[in-house]
Parts: sequence; C-alpha cells; structure tokens
Amino acid sequence: MKNYKLLIIYGIVIVIALVLIIFVLPDSFFERKYMKNYEEIMGGSETKEETPAEYVDLKTQKERLLKKNYTYSYQISAYVKKDETMTYNCKGTKLNGKEEGLCTKPDAISYNEKNISEKLKYVNQNYLDPEYVFNSIKDLDVEPYESYGVRIYTYKIKMSGIDTQIELYTDRENIVQIVLGSAKETYVMKYSEITYWQLICVLLR
Repeated sequence: MKNYKLLIIYGIVIVIALVLIIFVLPDSFFERKYMKNYEEIMGGSETKEETPAEYVDLKTQKERLLKKNYTYSYQISAYVKKDETMTYNCKGTKLNGKEEGLCTKPDAISYNEKNISEKLKYVNQNYLDPEYVFNSIKDLDVEPYESYGVRIYTYKIKMSGIDTQIELYTDRENIVQIVLGSAKETYVMKYSEITYWQLICVLLR
C-alpha cells in the first residue's frame, strides 16, 4: 500500500514537470539553450558583418581629382565630321603637372602634356579636364543612384548646343569614372591611384 502511494506521488510530480516544460517555459529558453550548444560545437558565434564605410562627400572627391595626380584610361569616340568618328583607346598618368600617355587606337601614339592636343587632334581636350566637366555641372544638384558600393550621379546639360549626359561614378573614397556622351561622341574616362595629399606629391618629385 505504501509503495502504491509513492508511485502515485511520483506520477503526479512527473505530470507537473511535463506541464511546466510544455506550457510554462518560454520558447526562448530552449532557443538560447540550443544556440549555446550550437556555438560550442561550431567554435563560437558567427562574426557579425562589418558596417560599410561611409561615402566621402562628392565635393571632397572632386577636390581630390582636381589635384590631377592619378592614373587614367580613356575610351573615346570623338567627332570628326558628319557621320564620322575616331576611336581612341589610351592609358596614361598625370603627376605634378606632368603627363605621359600611350594610345593603342587609332594607332600606337605616345604623347605628353606638351603635345597631347597635337597627337590626339580629334579629341576635345576640354572634355578630358575634370575641372571643365565639374564647372559644366556646378549649378546642378542631383541625387545619386547607388549599386554595389558605387554611386552614380547623372546630369543632363547642353554642351556646344548639343544635348549631353554626364555621369560621375564614385566608390566610397574617390571619383573613379566620368562618362560624357551625346549623339555625336562619347568619352569614358576612368581614374585610379588618385593621390591627393600634397606632402606625398612633393616627395614624388
């Protein structure tokens, strides 16, 4: 009889424990327990993704490019005359007022800051100058489109009386590309290795 009563008591205790586990303890208790065991097995919790760096403001990025110390590549479809254009593919560097470049199209052409206008005779030299481009859009304020860490600013203006679209491509630090296009011609200018600290420029002389 005594053993029978003990079995009944044990049974009641087990039922109460099951009710507490099923209906009283929150799900988060089990989730925390599961995650703790999972992290112990996997060697610790996963590293949180780092927050991307902020973009340097466009004004500062323009000022950096205007130091004119960078490596560039040009892909140009320059207007020659009615229904005729000339294609230029060129690479070069600008550093402390000096320039050296080489084109593979239309021919193998080497040039420097003194003879570039002569060697690239169909290229509008103003369009190659970031300062000229920035002055052309200085009164316009547009919101950028952002995609995969690149911001794109699109401006629609008239240049030499022709409808022209200018696009500035920036990463988080610098302007990396300027595209200038119209019905007559297209200029794609890419920039890298942009140096904007004056001290560095002096040391490289």
